[in-house]
Amino acid sequence: MPFVVYRSSAGSGKTFTLVKEYLKLLLENPLQFRHILAITFTNKAANEMKERVIRALTAFSALEEPTVSKADRTLLEKLEEETGMTEDEIVNRSRTALSLILHRYSEFAIGTIDSFSHRVIRTFAHDFRLPVRFDVETESDVLISTAVDMVLQRAGEDQELTRLLVSFLETRLEEEEGWDIEGIFTKFARNLINEEGLAHIEGLRNISLAQFQVIADELRRSILEFEQQVASEAKAADRLISERGISLGAFFYGRSGIGKYFSDLANRRMKVEPNSHVRKTIEEDKWTSGKASPVEIQKIKEISGTLTRHFERLMVLWNTRGGEYRLLKLISGTIYTLAVLNEIGQTLRQFKEQNNLVHISEFNSRIASVVMNEPVPFIYERMGEQYHNLLIDEFQDTSVLQWMNFVPLFENSLASGHFNMVVGDGKQAIYRWRGGDIDQFIV
Repeated sequence: MPFVVYRSSAGSGKTFTLVKEYLKLLLENPLQFRHILAITFTNKAANEMKERVIRALTAFSALEEPTVSKADRTLLEKLEEETGMTEDEIVNRSRTALSLILHRYSEFAIGTIDSFSHRVIRTFAHDFRLPVRFDVETESDVLISTAVDMVLQRAGEDQELTRLLVSFLETRLEEEEGWDIEGIFTKFARNLINEEGLAHIEGLRNISLAQFQVIADELRRSILEFEQQVASEAKAADRLISERGISLGAFFYGRSGIGKYFSDLANRRMKVEPNSHVRKTIEEDKWTSGKASPVEIQKIKEISGTLTRHFERLMVLWNTRGGEYRLLKLISGTIYTLAVLNEIGQTLRQFKEQNNLVHISEFNSRIASVVMNEPVPFIYERMGEQYHNLLIDEFQDTSVLQWMNFVPLFENSLASGHFNMVVGDGKQAIYRWRGGDIDQFIV
C-alpha cells in the first residue's frame, strides 16, 4: 500500500512503527537513504528518531556482540518478517547504510517541519524575494514588542496615528474594557505571526490610517442614522405614556414590559428586539399588570392602539435593517483594533526588511505562494534531490498550509508507486496555536 495513515494512542508504539518503516525503506536500498524524508515537529522528536535509526543500524551491524539489546533483536525479527530478508542480508545492508549516513550526514533527511521549510526558503531566497543572507527570528515576543514600541513612540507626533489611538482607547473605555494599551496591543498583535491570522490580515495591508478613519466615520454615521430612527419612534410612544401619567409598573410585567421597552429605546438603550413579555402584550393583548390602578387601566386601554402602531413601525425598522445594524455594530467595535493591528503589522514588516529578518511563522505561507502558482514540484526538483518516500510524525499538528506545501511531494511520490506514511494521535494535538488542524487527520 503506497499511502498509510497510522493512528495510535500515546505509548502504543508510534515512534517504533515509524522507525521500523524507515528502516524497511532504508534496507531495501541503502543508496537511496537521501531520498527518504522523515518529518516531525520538535527538535527533540527529530533527534530521538535519528538516534533510534543510528542505534538500530549499529546494533544490526554488530549482532555477534553480546551488547545487543532485546529491543533491537525484536526489531530485527520484525524486519525479517516484513521484508523477507535474512539476518545476514539485514546485517550487511545495515553496515552499508550506516557508513553512507555517517559519511553524508547532511543528507540524512530526518528533521522538523520548520527545518525543512527553512532549507526550502534558503534555497529559493530569490523566488521568495528575500535577500540571500537573511536571518531567521524564532522569538515571536521580541518582534512583537519591538513593533508595538515603535508604533507607540510615534504617538503625539503622527496626528493620524494619535487620533486612531485616542479613538481606540475611547472605544475600550465605553465598553468598560481594559486600557493598558501596550499590553492590549501586544496581546492581539500575536495574530501577525499566527498562520491563520496572517491570511486575513494580509487583506488589510493596503488600507491607510486615513482610510480606516473614513470607514470608522461612515460606520458611525450609518449606526447613528438607524438609532435616531428607532429613538424617534420610541420617543413618540414614551411621550404619550408620560403625558398620560402612566407608570411603567402599570404595564404587563411592569419594568420588563412594553412601557420600559419604549423608554429604553427613547434613551438610546438600543435593545430593539423585544423580549417575550413585550411580544405577549401585542400578540395576546395583555397590557396591564396587577399593580395598575383602575384609572391607569383605562388610560392604557385608550392609547394601546397608538402604542401598537408605534411598536409595529419599530418592528418594520428592525426586520428591514436590524441585521445590517448588528453587523455594523460588530465591525465598528473592531475597526480601531484592526487599524492598530494593521499599523503594527506595517511597522513589523518594515523592521524585518530593514534588518533582513524572516520570522519562522512566515515559511509556510512563502512556500505556498510558490507551490500554488508554479509547475509542481519544481522547487523541490531544483533543490537537487527528489524525495521518493515521505514519513510524517505527529500529523495531527500539521496545519492546512503545511499540508498543502507537502501535497506536491506526496503526489509525485505516489504517482511513482512509492511508499508514504503519516502517523499521529488526535488526542495529542498541541499545536493549534500555530494553525494545527486536527480535522485533517481524524476525518
